[in-house]
Amino acid sequence: MTSITIKNLHYALPPSRNSKLSNKTILTKVSADISPASMTALMGPSGAGKSTLLDIISCRKNDGTVRGDVLFNNKSIFSSPRPIQSFARSIAYVLQDDLHMGTLTVFETLDFAARLKLDDSFGLKERKDRVEKMISMLGLCKVRDSLVGDSFIKGLSGGQLKRLSIGVEAISIPDVIFLDEPTSGLDSAIALEVMTAVKAIVNEEKRTCLATIHQPSAEVFQLFDGLILLSSGQIIFSGIATAAPRYFQGLGYMCDSTTNPAEFIIDVAGGALCQDPDTRKSGSMQSPLRAADKSFGNSHVKTPEQLSRLFQTFDADNEAGNAAGIIDRVYLDNDGQTKNLRYSTWKRTKVLIERGFLNNKRNVAYTRAQILKNVIVGAIVGLIFFRQGTMDESVFDHENKLPSASGYNVCSILYFAMLYCITGNIQAIPQVRVQHNSNGMD
Repeated sequence: MTSITIKNLHYALPPSRNSKLSNKTILTKVSADISPASMTALMGPSGAGKSTLLDIISCRKNDGTVRGDVLFNNKSIFSSPRPIQSFARSIAYVLQDDLHMGTLTVFETLDFAARLKLDDSFGLKERKDRVEKMISMLGLCKVRDSLVGDSFIKGLSGGQLKRLSIGVEAISIPDVIFLDEPTSGLDSAIALEVMTAVKAIVNEEKRTCLATIHQPSAEVFQLFDGLILLSSGQIIFSGIATAAPRYFQGLGYMCDSTTNPAEFIIDVAGGALCQDPDTRKSGSMQSPLRAADKSFGNSHVKTPEQLSRLFQTFDADNEAGNAAGIIDRVYLDNDGQTKNLRYSTWKRTKVLIERGFLNNKRNVAYTRAQILKNVIVGAIVGLIFFRQGTMDESVFDHENKLPSASGYNVCSILYFAMLYCITGNIQAIPQVRVQHNSNGMD
C-alpha cells in the first residue's frame, strides 16, 4: 500500500513573453494526506486547480514553477532528476478520453495491454489469469468477447469503455491509480458502475486511488473514503469525505438530508451558498470555528481565502477524521522508487506489430481504402515525373558543381514521397505523445 503526502505545494505559471504581468499562481499552500488503500476524491469548482494538482502529483507537469513537496511513502517524487521515469511503474494515469482500437475485443485489448505493461517474468498462465481477474473486477464478463467498437463499428457503451480504459492502465496493478474526470459524459447510473468498479480494484488489491470528479451523485460520493476540496487553488477541506458536510454545517452552512452532499460542498466552495443568519446569531458554530470566523466580519459569503484560513485553524485529525493507515509497501523498494523490472524492447515491438496487423486484418474496409489511396497517389506521382530523370551520373553537373535538371527532378520525387509519408501519419503524433507521457516511457 502507498500513502501520499502533499506538503505546502505552490504552483505558478510564468507570464507570456509579451505580457507585463507577474507569475500566475494556480496553487497556494496546498497540504493534504491521502491514506493508503483508499479512494480519494479531488473536487472543486471549475478553475480551482484540480487537474493541475493531479498532474503535479502524477509527475506529468513539465512547465511552470513548483515549490513544496509530494511524498510517496515518505519518499519525495522530486528527489529524482526524472521523476516520471522513476515512479512510472508504480503509477497508472487514466485519461479522460478513451483511446482504443475498435476492432479488438475486450479480452484482446486487456491482453495486449498486459503483454506491454507486465514484467517479462510473467508467464502465459499468470498473464491470462491477471486479464481474467481484471475483467471480473471491472464487471465486463458479459462483453468479454465483444468488439470495443468505434465510430464505424458498433461496440461497447460509454460506461463499459471507461471501465476498459481503467483496466488497460491498471492491468499491472500499480500502487497508485490517478483518474482524470472518470465520470465525465456519463449519466448517474453509468457513473456509479464505473466508480464501483474502481472501488473494487482499490479494495481487492489494496491500492491508492485519487480521482478528479465534478459534482458526483450522492451514491458515487458515498464510495469515496477521502476528500480533497479546492477553491481558487487553496485547500478548504481535506479528510474523510462523509465528514465534509458536517464540517461546513459547523461553519453555518445549511444542508438538509435531501441535499446531495457533493453538490452542497461544491456550492460552498464556489461561493454559491450563503451562511444561515439564524445559525450565526445563535452561535451554534463549533468554538474554534466561531472564534476564527469573528475576524471576517458579518459577511454571509466566505471567500476561498477565508475558508482556507478557517480550515487551517480546524483540528482535521479529530473533527474531519483524517484516515491515516498503516503503510505496507508492495512494488516500491526502500527508497520509494520502482525496482528494476525487466522489459524486453524486442518483445514489446513484436506485440505492437502483432496488434497492428490484427487491427488491419479485421478492418478490411480501411485497409482497402489505404491501399487504393496509395495506388492512386503513386500513379499520379509517376505520371508527373515520368522519364524526368534517372539515378546515374547525369544527376550531378560536375562542371558547375550543382545538381542537373534531372537531379532536381529526382530530389523532388524523394521530397514528395517523404512529405506524403509524414503528412499521412502526423495526426497520430498527439495521441502517441499523450500515451508516452502517461506511461512514463524513456
